[in-house]
Amino acid sequence: MGHINMDMDNIVKLAVHKEIIVTVLIITSLITSFSVNADVIQNTLEPRMITIAGGEFIMGCIRPKNCDSNEQPAHQVTVSPFKMSATEVTFKQWDHCYNDKGCTTYPSDEGWGRNQHPVINVSWDDAQQYVTWLSKKTGKHYRLPNEAEWEYAARANTQTFYAHGDCITNSQANFDARFIWNKENCKTTGIFANKTHEVGHLVSNALGLYDMHGNVWEWTQDCFHKNYQGAPTHAIEWKDKSSTSTCELHVLRGGSWYDLPWDLRSAVRQQEYAASSNSTTGFRIVSTN
Repeated sequence: MGHINMDMDNIVKLAVHKEIIVTVLIITSLITSFSVNADVIQNTLEPRMITIAGGEFIMGCIRPKNCDSNEQPAHQVTVSPFKMSATEVTFKQWDHCYNDKGCTTYPSDEGWGRNQHPVINVSWDDAQQYVTWLSKKTGKHYRLPNEAEWEYAARANTQTFYAHGDCITNSQANFDARFIWNKENCKTTGIFANKTHEVGHLVSNALGLYDMHGNVWEWTQDCFHKNYQGAPTHAIEWKDKSSTSTCELHVLRGGSWYDLPWDLRSAVRQQEYAASSNSTTGFRIVSTN
């Protein structure tokens, strides 16, 4: 009996010891969880920004037979240092703005999911509300990238069709990969997801930027011009030459989940009305402080 009582005592002591350990682990887990959640909240309110060093590059299409007319003439542009969001602005980030009454639009996610999916169904005008709200909220100056900044960042020191080379695959971008463009060099087909995917899901370019090709078209600050005749030689917003007021048409870049490889090229430019929105269009942001 005494031996049994001793075993029981040891069992009780062991149980108490384990309970203490479990309690400590739970408290540690809660502290860690709080710390992680704090980081997540900070990162969702203010997107993670990547510092882009300044430099010079050739903007536009340098291979005439593989160009649209609005991508010419290719020209050298000087770019000052800036910061660009590593990913497209997400629904989670947008919803902070909407819930804080800084953004008036509650865009549909088309049933694909909100949270870390890129915000879609937002216009250029909507994007202006977001950057204005975020700037006031953080005390920093956020805006849409100008066209030159966007292409400089997308190219990531390359002159190939895409940041990863002259071919692009589903491992590098979300697009309609059932068809091949540039068949002389590219042989691999892929899938058509028919929707957006969460940001940062695929590989980044050499600068650490995700989804610069595909997923969603991205609004830029610039007015649309039919070609690069008279384009600035420095990376600044290119306004409507007839007026300093806001123009109706602005430039979209990067292609989307819906598009073929041709439309994902670094040089591609698309035009859209400032008030227009659809399921293929979102945006990312830049800052200079």
